[in-house]
Amino acid sequence: MLISIIVFVGLIGCSNTTSSSEGSQSTNSKETSKIFENKEVKEIRVISNTSNLSKGNTDNKDFIKQIITAIKSGSSKEITLDEKTRKSAKSNIEVIFTDDSTEKLLLWINDDKFVIAKDTNDKEKVQGVQIDSSTSKMVTNFLKTSTK
Repeated sequence: MLISIIVFVGLIGCSNTTSSSEGSQSTNSKETSKIFENKEVKEIRVISNTSNLSKGNTDNKDFIKQIITAIKSGSSKEITLDEKTRKSAKSNIEVIFTDDSTEKLLLWINDDKFVIAKDTNDKEKVQGVQIDSSTSKMVTNFLKTSTK
């Protein structure tokens, strides 16, 4: 009888852990889908806000997957997109999809933290994604060197 109770309590604990981690994964998936609109990405370009020139781009499918994975594993961050915040963005990221549609993202860099948010005309709060430099060195190095 005691063994049955221990097994039952253990199973309940496992089911709670699984459901809570699924909830956090769905939140990150929602943020990523807002950024990438669930389309296949063909190319990513990083464009300097000061010179309006493309400083870095990639059409390498494996590297694009790494960038998307880094964004998916990032943490959600709320941003108010007023004029001052927009102007403080280090660069724009242009995402080109296989259907040739594009999406414009804003990139802020603060120390070793990278924040990416979809550019909208709203001055309201939008959900962005914060990527820590420890997430993917290759992705963060690409973003850093593309903004210099």
